[in-house]
Amino acid sequence: MGGGRNGGFTLVDALVACALLTAGLVVVAGALDGLALADSATGARVHARQLAVSVLAELKGLPVETVFHYSPPTDTPGQIHVDLVNSAGQPVSLPVMGADVNTFPLQIEVRVKAGFKDMRGHVIEVQTVGFITR
Repeated sequence: MGGGRNGGFTLVDALVACALLTAGLVVVAGALDGLALADSATGARVHARQLAVSVLAELKGLPVETVFHYSPPTDTPGQIHVDLVNSAGQPVSLPVMGADVNTFPLQIEVRVKAGFKDMRGHVIEVQTVGFITR
């Protein structure tokens, strides 16, 4: 038998295989990180939507005079901002002190904006709109 290769791997073969495996793992890790960020943004959007709908439902259950004095809760993990739209079509932030109920239409548009932070710290905001009758 001659002095040829005996069927093993060379050091270069092993290094190339390790480099290819590492590159593949880096691509997979990047894809998983992207999926986790997308999932975080979706979760923040869902939480913000639930919060906005909850606040709107609460406002619909209150007398109009009480709605004008409503302050969004501060003990929630998200941010909340509530506007009423007056007869001139201008948003008026709650609470409204000293406002005349008659400066609002019979069907008052209520805009509730809620936001939650995703895992990057970006605030994902959603807005829901409803109407209350005075």
